[in-house]
Amino acid sequence: MHIPAGPVAPHMVDNRYFGRGDKTKYQMGDNEVVSLHARRRNTEADILTLLRKEMDEDPLRDVGARSHLFLVAQPTAGRRDMCLPITGARDWNIRLHTLIQQARTSPRTQAALPGTGFHPDLSSAPQGHRRARGVALSPQHSDLAASAPPKGRSSDA
Repeated sequence: MHIPAGPVAPHMVDNRYFGRGDKTKYQMGDNEVVSLHARRRNTEADILTLLRKEMDEDPLRDVGARSHLFLVAQPTAGRRDMCLPITGARDWNIRLHTLIQQARTSPRTQAALPGTGFHPDLSSAPQGHRRARGVALSPQHSDLAASAPPKGRSSDA
C-alpha cells in the first residue's frame, strides 16, 4: 500500500517532526523541516503568480461590469502531466464538462452548498478554450454585453 505525503507536511507531533523513510519513520532535523516549509511557501507564491497571470490574460476583463471568479488549480503532490488525460485528449471539452458535472452533482458538493450554490457557477461558463498550459472556460459570446474587445486590444479566444 502506498500513502502519498500530505500537501501540508510535515506535521508536528509531541514537539517533534517526523519524516518517512523507505519502510520506517524518522525524526527530522531542523534543516529538513525548514526546507520543507520553504518549499511550501514557494509553491504558494507560484500559485499566486499563476492566478495573477490568468487575471491579466482574461480576454473579458474590459467587458462591462461583470464579476469574474478566477480559480487556479495545480496539484501540490502529483505529476505535472496528471491532467493530460482530460486536457490532452481529442474529446477534452466533453471530458472537462463531464468532470465539472460530476463535481456539481456530487453529494460532497451538495452537502457543502446546501441549496445555496454560488453565482456565477461553472455552468455559466460552458465554452471551453485551449490555453498554453491547460484549458479554460468562459461564457458564450452571445452572453457578453459587448462581443468585441476594445480598440487596440486583441482577444485570446
